[in-house]
Amino acid sequence: VDPIGNIFIVPFFQVRNLPVPSKPSVIASSLTTICSGLSVNLSISENAGKVLWNTGSTLSTIEAKNQGDYKVKTWNKFECFSEFSSATKISVVDNPTPPLVSYLSPYFLTGGQKTSDIDFNWSLNNVAIATEKGSNLRVKMSGRYSVYASKKYIDGPTCLSPTFDIAYTLPLDGGLSIFPNPAGNLVTIQSVSSLQGSEFTIYAMDGRQITQGKISQDGSYVMNLAGINAGNYKLVLKTNDQLYTKTLIISN
Repeated sequence: VDPIGNIFIVPFFQVRNLPVPSKPSVIASSLTTICSGLSVNLSISENAGKVLWNTGSTLSTIEAKNQGDYKVKTWNKFECFSEFSSATKISVVDNPTPPLVSYLSPYFLTGGQKTSDIDFNWSLNNVAIATEKGSNLRVKMSGRYSVYASKKYIDGPTCLSPTFDIAYTLPLDGGLSIFPNPAGNLVTIQSVSSLQGSEFTIYAMDGRQITQGKISQDGSYVMNLAGINAGNYKLVLKTNDQLYTKTLIISN
């Protein structure tokens, strides 16, 4: 009733607190540190009617490719929004530079320089050579060789480079290469077998022993021919698994 006697009837109002969705959480399908070019799926942990990510997506699962913070909120049939979830940080790390394969010498391929945290993974005709992780590869047969680089990040993924392929044909030299031949004071020898622990002997054509020696490590061995007269000689190389003979011409 107002001061002059008018009677008003006020309708009854019922105030009701509408339910607010709980703060959601995010589940990642894998590590949240990813290699460049890859992705990780992020999903909301709860069953929610409507979803909104800070990227603008309204899907319950999204594919995260870019570095940054991802979070999501939900809302219900009353149009009440939850809080944003805690941020899930996605970090993107670089892939290693791909190897560039070339012929290092008759029996070696090289993938180029690499740092100590990089492995080179070699294959022959699509079969992995599991024991080889270095820059250089000893090749013992013809075929198609391939290599890719890999890098294992601490508490993170292993990232891979593209693969480089090269066709290789074993030289027709009986498993032992001498160059240059004819030689001057120095000659380089390489073998399809490991040179580590091998022994060499140079003979004159009449069978006289001219010199001999041992090779302590694998790879290329440079032999000093100084003091040996010009002429034709026989080089005999005994490795751990084979005996090789080659004619050596000295022209100094």
